[in-house]
Amino acid sequence: MGKQRQSWTVEEKLGIVLAVLSERQSVAEVSRQHGVNENQIHRWKEQFLAAGRQGLNGAKAQTADQRLDAENSQLKKLLGEKALEIEILKKVSRF
Repeated sequence: MGKQRQSWTVEEKLGIVLAVLSERQSVAEVSRQHGVNENQIHRWKEQFLAAGRQGLNGAKAQTADQRLDAENSQLKKLLGEKALEIEILKKVSRF
């Protein structure tokens, strides 16, 4: 039977990432201490730093769904404009 995956709370991930960022401990030390793969700690650290950069830019965090909705709205608007242009060209070409 396979090994069950460990589930980490946000608070646990934050503590691990902050321990690494504060340079009190190396990634290897934190990995051994908490039983977390070093690559996982690096991913959490990158996610944490990316979110911080976004916050400092004043940008609001968007979910993937929100980004897709915004893109779909923009595409629908463009499609509507092109359809209108085609109708106008059809009418003009009849004269």
